[in-house]
Amino acid sequence: MPRPGESSGLKSGVPGELEKAIQERVAELQAQEFDAGTECEKLQKQLDDLAMKRQEAIALMQEKIITKSDLELRLTLLSFEQTG
Repeated sequence: MPRPGESSGLKSGVPGELEKAIQERVAELQAQEFDAGTECEKLQKQLDDLAMKRQEAIALMQEKIITKSDLELRLTLLSFEQTG
């Protein structure tokens, strides 16, 4: 429902105009849905990348390439990256 002073985007009058307005609105909503889907995929990839970086840091510590305090620092930085 439109707010006061806003148009609903639907034109009144001839049935053909109403149908056209509905089709335009459906097209807008489909474009928004596509954008949201693309954004979700992008965010999921970022989360997957962060999970991989975490696993790599843990592996480095297990192989004694980095210390436990280095691991904690890396994991803290990755947590900030995830929430930021």
